[in-house]
Amino acid sequence: MGPGGAGNPGFPVLADDDWLYGGTPAKIQETITGGRGGQMTAHEKVLTASEIDTLAKWVVQMHDTLGKGGSEEGWALFKTKGCIACHGEKANGHLVDLPNGEFVTIGAANLTDGIWRYEPGGYESAKYTITYGVNQPGVPQTRIAVMPVFGPDATHGNQAKLSPQDIKKLVVYVHELGGGQ
Repeated sequence: MGPGGAGNPGFPVLADDDWLYGGTPAKIQETITGGRGGQMTAHEKVLTASEIDTLAKWVVQMHDTLGKGGSEEGWALFKTKGCIACHGEKANGHLVDLPNGEFVTIGAANLTDGIWRYEPGGYESAKYTITYGVNQPGVPQTRIAVMPVFGPDATHGNQAKLSPQDIKKLVVYVHELGGGQ
């Protein structure tokens, strides 16, 4: 993490309101304790080059208009090629919006908030992510997005990297940086 939650290449900004899994203290604690591993299918062998091009341009349109734009052709591909299953019907990363303001998600990027998950953003970045995915085994060019586990971890003998008290302090600090909800 950069100074004041500014992020660094390959690490998210914590001082904005872009929270893939939710920015409540409970969700931040869940993320710190159990870690996260983003996933996005590499579409290089699933979509045609033309479809990838159309979707990448559509993602830029969605970014530039804060979700109010996007070509009809892009929306059609988004819906018919399965993107909707992870990014949600509104392309905001929410699969279900709950009455209390929280949402159900699998951590897919919000394509409507004007925030790029991978800098510098733009067409080439969107095309790259669509083509090679995120954390895809066997795809050397895949983007890597992993938040390590800081709580007890069965794969490491249940030893925590941080104490429960330190995790609580970190949750408060991160939430104050931008926390979202």
